[in-house]
Order: sequence, then structure tokens, then C-alpha cells
Amino acid sequence: MPEAVTDTGWGRPVPVDAVYAQILAEGLHVGPTFHPVIEARVSRERAFTRLRLPESIRGTFGDYTLHPTLLTGVLQTALLNNKPDGPDGTRFIPMGVDMLRVRGVIGPDCTVTTWRTSNSGASGIAKFDAVVQGPDGAVVAEVGGVSLRRVDGGRARTAAETADRRPVEGPEDETLDLGQVEALLKELTSEIIELPAAEMGSETEFGDFGIDSLMIIDLNRCLEETFGRLSKTLFFEYQTFRELAQYFLDAHAVRVRELSSGSPEIRDV
Repeated sequence: MPEAVTDTGWGRPVPVDAVYAQILAEGLHVGPTFHPVIEARVSRERAFTRLRLPESIRGTFGDYTLHPTLLTGVLQTALLNNKPDGPDGTRFIPMGVDMLRVRGVIGPDCTVTTWRTSNSGASGIAKFDAVVQGPDGAVVAEVGGVSLRRVDGGRARTAAETADRRPVEGPEDETLDLGQVEALLKELTSEIIELPAAEMGSETEFGDFGIDSLMIIDLNRCLEETFGRLSKTLFFEYQTFRELAQYFLDAHAVRVRELSSGSPEIRDV
């Protein structure tokens, strides 16, 4: 695992807008509370970012050993490291880390440096190590084995695909409608979002419901209770109930069918 980084003048500066344009090109839609990067540099070998918790959630950094938004910044640095020349038509999403070692207090301001440790190759998985440093340059955390997985064969999901309302047929010729799945997901998440399901628009972006980094953890946990293990980047990849419903139709059709009875007690399944 690399030690402290003191030479931050290397590499090509990347404007912050370009960083998040690159994240968007991966198919990852991130709201303002997940925009911690305020400076970025990239070279062939490594990437460097300066992170700052957005003002709206800055007071929550003490609630976590490593704040979810800062961890997201680590993953975003790895995504930048993965494509030093910018978007190339392929899509990679974070899928996890192998090791996190905390060595000090991780405050609301820090820097991240990542190094590639393995190329994606035939497996479709690229790996990186990272160090997190405080404002004084001291290493406060090490992150090993940040994994990025290539998805969709390099083809980005189009707006037409995410808006497609085609019914999906499953076993026993039972047809599932996208609208039913949207209603199911709204019912499952309404308590956490603190809105009645009927008031949630299917094409309203999750950020407009006030969903922040804290709520995303709870939403993932809620859906995992019903559907089993899910990607921790689910609410980055899909930004509306319309998009999320299409994902569950594609990936969890059997379970969705079991839950589509409209029972008000569905949360207890």
C-alpha cells in the first residue's frame, strides 16, 4: 500500500465539471451531496483529488469513521484513474473494496490518491489502491482493492431504454407492467423518503425527494430486505423510480412477480 503523497503537482489538471461529466458518462448519476471533488489531477499511473464535504452535510462528518460522501470521492478518484484520457465509450461502476484501514481522524476535508493495481482484462474488473490524507498531509486511511466492474458491454443505457414501458413476461405467462413495479418500489421506500407513495413521481429524480447520502444507505438496506443483496451503487446508477423499476424487471422479475399482489403488508415479506 503506498504511503503519503507529497508531490501533488504531477499529472494533468481536470476541471471539476469534467470529472462529473466523466462520472455521468459511466451511467452514474450523482446528486449534489455526492459531489465532494473540488480539485483533480490525473496521469497514466495515478489520480489525485481534493475532497470537501458539501456544506449541506458538512456537519455530519463526525457521524462516520469515513463519511459515505468521502468514500464516494475515493471511488470517483478510481474512476478518474481508470480513464486518464476521459470517457471512451465503455462503462465501469464501483463494486466494492477489499480493505479499509483507518489510521487517523478523517475530517470533512481530505485528499485522495489512487494507483492502478490490475487492469480489467478478460475479467472486466479493474482494481486500485488508495490513500486518504488529511489537510496536514498525514495518511488517515488506506483503501485496498477498489474494484471497478465493466457493465453493459461498454454500451451506455439510453433515455429511450430507461423510459421503455414494455411489459415483461415471466414464468406461467404472467405479464408484469412497469407501472406495477414502480408502485411496489414506492410503497417499499415511502417510509424512509417520508412521502406517501402516491406523491412520488415516477420520473422525478431521487435528489428532488431530498434523498441524501444518509438516506441511500437506509434505502439500500430496505430493498435488500425484500430482494436480497443489491449493488451499493444502485441509487447512483438509477435516478428515478422509472429507471429503478426497469432494473428490477430485468434483474429480479421472479421476486417482483411474487410481490405484485398489492398487499399493504408487502414491507414485512
